[in-house]
Amino acid sequence: MPLLSGIPGWIKHSKTLYLVVTNTKGDILFCNDHYAQTFLFPGDSISGVNFSTFISSGEVEEYKELLTECVQDYSSGPLQIINKIKIRDTDRFNSVKWECSLYSDGSDEELIVIHIGHNVVAVEKESISEEHFDKSLNFLFDDLQIGVVVQDEKSAILLSNNKAEELLGLTKDQLYGRTVHDDGWKIIKSDESAFPADELPAARAISEKSHIKNVIMGVYNPKIKHYVWLQVDANPLLDKKGRVLRVATTFIDISPRKDQEEVLKDALKEKTTLLAEIHHRVKNNLAIVSGLLELQSMEVDPEHKLPLQRSINRIHSIAMVHELMYETERLSSVNIKHYLDQLIPAIKRTMQSKKQVEINLDLEEHQLNINQAIPLGLLFNELLTNSFKYAFLKTFDGKIDILMEVADKRITFSYKDNGPGFSKEQDFSNTPSLGLSLGLSLIHAQLGQLHAKYEVETNGKFELKFEFDISERGPHSNM
Repeated sequence: MPLLSGIPGWIKHSKTLYLVVTNTKGDILFCNDHYAQTFLFPGDSISGVNFSTFISSGEVEEYKELLTECVQDYSSGPLQIINKIKIRDTDRFNSVKWECSLYSDGSDEELIVIHIGHNVVAVEKESISEEHFDKSLNFLFDDLQIGVVVQDEKSAILLSNNKAEELLGLTKDQLYGRTVHDDGWKIIKSDESAFPADELPAARAISEKSHIKNVIMGVYNPKIKHYVWLQVDANPLLDKKGRVLRVATTFIDISPRKDQEEVLKDALKEKTTLLAEIHHRVKNNLAIVSGLLELQSMEVDPEHKLPLQRSINRIHSIAMVHELMYETERLSSVNIKHYLDQLIPAIKRTMQSKKQVEINLDLEEHQLNINQAIPLGLLFNELLTNSFKYAFLKTFDGKIDILMEVADKRITFSYKDNGPGFSKEQDFSNTPSLGLSLGLSLIHAQLGQLHAKYEVETNGKFELKFEFDISERGPHSNM
């Protein structure tokens, strides 16, 4: 063939480069000894055999498209493609990178396509191919301390390094050709549910044609007979038409971190259980104390019942906080709206007032730390008790308005009743002037514990406005 005389002899006789010459339909006209010795059986004839016969079935269409493009646009220079070519006497394939060029000497002789190829990173057995690659690259690849597998466009594993074999518990032979759909995999998610094959990083990288990062999975390792937890990335290599050629999947062992997370989860679960039990027992103990006080109140004359009832209400306001915490998952804070929606009607029921008292609540949903919720509950207990005891003596219809607003990590409350306010001799800000008013002394004490700023109007009415910063931790504990 005259045209072959133009091909340099060093390419024809190369021991590292493959040379295949075809017509524009892909029928093989010539191949060099290196190609024949690697892929053909002795005595095989290539006459009339199409080059696509030796290519992996999944890549035939891509090769035909490249051949057509090479013929139609030969002026653009060599076109590149990577194909898997079946090695003789094995079920394995070499991954070969080809440069394809249309060639003509200007005569009327049929045009030919010259394919010059070389192996990419080792895929096949070392006994067949070790002499054909750069050994240092293979050593570097195998010495990586992260697992690496290279997969084709159907997720079949073409290449794996030593760390991948160690983490997966499989040999190169066992890994080779495995896809994400192989029944041999046992893969679970972080919650230990089964990991669907189509959701695995390599499968997603192929379907989405994008880099998939930081996927956590557990892979059963048959050598050590338990799951190894891996953090996996999968990055697809696309051709110029956006088709997936290869997927590089890398993974690191995070089993120690996962084990530590499990220890912390167990410790947190145990702490949560113990804390819930503490809230439950505190609530029960407070219920016993209030029950004893109620029994005591039955033995005293009516004028001494009210002080006992006020003490019982104070205990109830504390117990209710612990009850709400026990009933919810959040064991260090309560929803303040839910708390006051239950506490205030409960206090009203104990007052045994003959007056018609209307209580209007305008509250917002917000979580409040236990060490702010308890003094707030005690504060409202004292305010309501004082209103029922003093504000409605001269009016038949009583009215109490309670307003709450949350803004900029501060809570503002307004408490107002329609009573007559304080007499001229009384001063809200100077509790000693009120004589033996334990209730008002407790109001001041709770405002101080909340570090609240307040304003009070007692002329012809009683209105208390106070605000305090919302604390993630209670003022007197580490909660």
